Amino acid sequence: MGRITTHAMTEMTAVSEFTIDTSEPDLAELARFFAAQTNDSPELIEERLRWQRLNPSRTPDVPYAWSARSRNGKLAGAMLCIPHRLRKGLRRCTALMSSGFYVDASFRGAGMGLFLRYRALRGRYVLYATTANAQAARLWQWAGAKALAQTEYELLCPMRWSSLVEEMSVQRLGPRSAPFARALGTLANLRRFASWSRSTAELISVRHPEDAVIRSTGDDLQPVRDVAFIRWRFFDAPQVGAQVLRFRDEKFSADGFVALTHVRRGHRKQIRTLFLADMWGAISPQAFPSLLHAISKRCQQTDDVLAIRCLDPVYLEQALATHCVRREFACPTGWYIDQAAMLGPDPVLIPTATTELV
Repeated sequence: MGRITTHAMTEMTAVSEFTIDTSEPDLAELARFFAAQTNDSPELIEERLRWQRLNPSRTPDVPYAWSARSRNGKLAGAMLCIPHRLRKGLRRCTALMSSGFYVDASFRGAGMGLFLRYRALRGRYVLYATTANAQAARLWQWAGAKALAQTEYELLCPMRWSSLVEEMSVQRLGPRSAPFARALGTLANLRRFASWSRSTAELISVRHPEDAVIRSTGDDLQPVRDVAFIRWRFFDAPQVGAQVLRFRDEKFSADGFVALTHVRRGHRKQIRTLFLADMWGAISPQAFPSLLHAISKRCQQTDDVLAIRCLDPVYLEQALATHCVRREFACPTGWYIDQAAMLGPDPVLIPTATTELV
């Protein structure tokens, strides 16, 4: 959710020094501002911003972004508002995800003004975030938010150990341990590969978003996966190498779809991470280990680890039995405000495809 300090929760007087702008932002200016806060490339950020602006769930009454400007017009803070259409049984609603919430270190008072403008929409929309750090979590709690279920950890399913062992060694022993750790990790790879050969399932590349649209079933919370969403979210998404695959396994009568995205992690970006970004169709918990094995077998030469977030507990139990491990966070990263009770009772499990990191 960005860098919000505890001081920003109580510092209200400085808000009057800023103007909150809800007009369509200059994406190049916005990208330069975000780049200054994150040290990322402004060109890559602008590409992502242009993609986000094409979101098929956007509505005319919700700004693409809120910007805070000082009296001399300087951009002092900004927050993106990413809408997602959700369905739960026959009910539908639009939820607004807070994303890219950054405030310049010298203008922290502007952060509260941005968040209050966003919170004012809680009567009409569900509000939520999925990348909150401890400070941002306190801000959400102050606003009356509840924690989203299964956001206090991520599940890691190693495919190649060398880069992972290196990362753990560097964190504990320092960078000089990296070469020795990589050698140990290579030996661990040999044992892991043997277990993947047992999978008889198949994964087939989907070339067109129209081929991945199926009739929605069940009462769990899901995104509205129409052609527009699937195309935008996976086929048109920049920089993540997204792919949609059809998964079949006759043994479990499984026939559904998964979406995978890629990102680099680690102290030198050496961990090639594959995210399970979405899963839909007839894939039962019993078929989940087969799916994990099929993904590992397909991607073991190009990726190091499969990461999964917001996983239903019945699927989590099956995954842990296949030697996947939980990586615990200091606090839940997901928080939501559902004033109109559109999502039903707690616990609320937000669909992975509508989170920020995947």
